[in-house]
Amino acid sequence: MDVVIGVGDLTLGPVAMVFRDRDHAIVSGPTRSGKSTALRTIAASLARWHPEVNVTALGDGSTLADVVAAADELGPHVLLVDDADRVDDPGGHMAALLSWNRADVHVVAAGRTDGLRGAYGHWTRDLRRSRLGLALRPEPDDGDLFSTSFPRRARIAPVVGRGYLVVDGDVEVVQVATP
Repeated sequence: MDVVIGVGDLTLGPVAMVFRDRDHAIVSGPTRSGKSTALRTIAASLARWHPEVNVTALGDGSTLADVVAAADELGPHVLLVDDADRVDDPGGHMAALLSWNRADVHVVAAGRTDGLRGAYGHWTRDLRRSRLGLALRPEPDDGDLFSTSFPRRARIAPVVGRGYLVVDGDVEVVQVATP
């Protein structure tokens, strides 16, 4: 499933996160880098191009248990979690969702880079295996979150919504669209 998120620097055309079976994604960046906007862009892209996919966002009074239960009951599903580095999973609900053998359930978690990097026992660690996501206003060492490397010299201006799109470890500069 391709989820269009913005404009890439190689072709100056649309670029997409490419979700394969059981893939999940990370959106990382410092405060005020555009992580929440990126999640809204993903939701809007799914609504437009993949209306068969149910999208649930953690928030608005819902608990982690509620959204995981919804993902279990519905068909193809994408769960969006903002400030994921601050969302604990004491009941093991997210751990259970990530262990499901369902190819059509994906989690996209956004969080501060330093919070995600230091979360050794946190559920977001499992998402990193997919090597898929966005690093907004990245530092060279931020590639570690995606098991890849970023250029040592920044070739991009550090503006809101701009960073690296990582798909299967390949890196491209992207400007995230606004929904």
